Amino acid sequence: MGQISVAFPIAYKMPEKEYKDVNVNLLNGYSGILQERVEPGYRIIKVNLQSNNSEWSDGKGILFEYATTRALNADKLSSAFIVGEGVNIENKQIVHILMSAGKGRLVGNNGVDKLSSPIHCPINTYFIIPN
Repeated sequence: MGQISVAFPIAYKMPEKEYKDVNVNLLNGYSGILQERVEPGYRIIKVNLQSNNSEWSDGKGILFEYATTRALNADKLSSAFIVGEGVNIENKQIVHILMSAGKGRLVGNNGVDKLSSPIHCPINTYFIIPN
């Protein structure tokens, strides 16, 4: 049997490029991080948000608004993920983050009126936006 040579030590980890905070005002009791990393041809958005609110006080499904006039030129939609309370599938909904008109909001397959309360809509996802 031949010997396999390894080009890099197994413990070597490629350095992760730095994410930078996106300047937004979090709404509906959400806290956490919203960051982006710019790459040639695209941006990666990292979202990890939670809320303790039991009601949508700042508009149903609205997560954040841009703190400056820097908003995306065109509407952007994240990949899908699931939110909802409990283990019962009837209380779950497939949602996306729609970034439009200076705000980020949850939009789902059952409509915004069927969204669980913010406390049951934690978000932990990444998505890619082409330039």
